[in-house]
Amino acid sequence: MLNVDEFKEVAEKLSNFKSLPDGGKYRTAIGRYYYYIFLKIREIIKEVEKDREDGIYGLLNTGKAHRALPAYFRALSKKVRVNKLRNSFIELAEALEDLRELRNSLSHEYPDDLPEIVDTINEVFEKLEFLEGIYLDIKKVYKKILEVKGQK
Repeated sequence: MLNVDEFKEVAEKLSNFKSLPDGGKYRTAIGRYYYYIFLKIREIIKEVEKDREDGIYGLLNTGKAHRALPAYFRALSKKVRVNKLRNSFIELAEALEDLRELRNSLSHEYPDDLPEIVDTINEVFEKLEFLEGIYLDIKKVYKKILEVKGQK
């Protein structure tokens, strides 16, 4: 079974490999960080929504999940009446989209400018910290939802 935490572990350890080219290892690390947080959040949503009949569960198992997950949180924000929670879902959707965009820009455009790569890495770390905090909050909330549903 896939251990998603290994994505983060690999990303954190890549910088220690001095024999690897800087640009490549940093681009790879950013990709690992993106997939770490994306998969963590996706798995929670899949667990909670597995009984829905509108296809969200199946969609989250496809390549379209990268767009579907932020869209899920935007749609959820429209159903919530508490402003703080609504805003949190919107921020989460935006942060996921931003992190994906950063990952894609480095993975597909291959900038050679090391300072540009470092700036992007710093942005990724900022988004990652934010998303990890939200992930932990979501995990707590969804754990309670599952308990209420009797699924633990």
